[in-house]
Amino acid sequence: LPIYIYDPYADKWDTLNLGIGRNFSIATWLPDGTILLLNGYTSEAGSPGALENSPGGADGVRRPQIIDPFKKTVKNEEPWPEPTARGYHSTVMLLKDGRVFIGGGKDNSHDTGCEKNEARIYSPPYLAAGARQAVTNIKEGQEIVVGGAPITIEFSGTVRAERGVALMAPGGATHSFNQNQRYVPLSVVSGPSNGSITVAPPATLNEAPPGEYLLHIISEQGAPSVGVYVRVVPPAACVYPVDLSAGTFIEAEGSSRSAGPFARVNEAGRGNDAFVQVDPKATTVTVPDEANVMWYDLDVAKAGDAFVWLLGNGPATTSDTVFVSVNGGADQVVTLTPAAWGWTHTATALKLGAGKQTLKIKAAKAGAQLDRIWLTSNAATPPDGLGAAAPETPCSKGQVIDPPNGGGGGGGSSGGAGNSGGSSTS
Repeated sequence: LPIYIYDPYADKWDTLNLGIGRNFSIATWLPDGTILLLNGYTSEAGSPGALENSPGGADGVRRPQIIDPFKKTVKNEEPWPEPTARGYHSTVMLLKDGRVFIGGGKDNSHDTGCEKNEARIYSPPYLAAGARQAVTNIKEGQEIVVGGAPITIEFSGTVRAERGVALMAPGGATHSFNQNQRYVPLSVVSGPSNGSITVAPPATLNEAPPGEYLLHIISEQGAPSVGVYVRVVPPAACVYPVDLSAGTFIEAEGSSRSAGPFARVNEAGRGNDAFVQVDPKATTVTVPDEANVMWYDLDVAKAGDAFVWLLGNGPATTSDTVFVSVNGGADQVVTLTPAAWGWTHTATALKLGAGKQTLKIKAAKAGAQLDRIWLTSNAATPPDGLGAAAPETPCSKGQVIDPPNGGGGGGGSSGGAGNSGGSSTS
């Protein structure tokens, strides 16, 4: 009977009791941030995979359940009058207008490859929650750039204060799993006011992989607007030209892309008036982790041996190191200057070929701070102060893709809904 909700930012599990046992069910995100769970097998006589004496009875699998992962609640809706179960191989797809298409599924008369040949359209309760508002200025096919400029949405009706604007990736269901779905609530920059709200686009490619999405606004009563198809596109390529003989400076917060516990910290006087800090609450690691890395894409003019100098600050011995590598090679530990900003470099040179190369800086100790990077053949003399100017690229101007700040609320939760297909919830 339980379902489990995992918060990766807090490394915490929550448990909810559904009150209904079923297996081979299917789940899908809804635009208001709830999850619709339905279908599957229960204690119905003659159903394949039946669960004997399962709570919920024969009507259990016909009863849609709406799970709110933010409020940690479950609501049981009225069962539909279907004569047999709709189990393995069923399909549940969110439609543009907020309704849900339900089709397929095996029962005791329909086997795999010959599923039930009729479909149903389900209207979740939110469609009866007052007047439907509408997005009035976003055009079908409009592009939204990951990590780009804020988006102003004009609308009729109302928008709720919390998770009032969301992107929904289209579903792709098979074998009782809807593996392509994704719910991405957008953080509010300003508003709503006078029929307008400004939101930030998804911050990272991890939050919203490029592709087609439906943009919905959610009313104060919880009703979603009819969705508008938009295209989420990646930011412009960020590649740094590198001349090892002259040396090339890069702002640490200007990574081409990043994943893991890195945060931009604004501070006047630092390069670009900002630096990057490994989250002080992150877990210190002794082995480099490819999930906790900042990538810097390079275009090297001439191959050579490069020392990677870091202008960093190790506030304490527990926060004074990072890992550095190029092109997937061996990682070196770089120890930052203690309790002050200063330059240190890799112990040995890293080989950079001509053309496209990738520099990686991975988190090692929580709290480590990085301001600038210097790529050079010089291992003897550190730069004065901040060093020379950085290349004029979008990344060096601070248009970086930071990781999500986590949890529920405005924009930290996205991804596929948990599905219980292929297993029992009893």
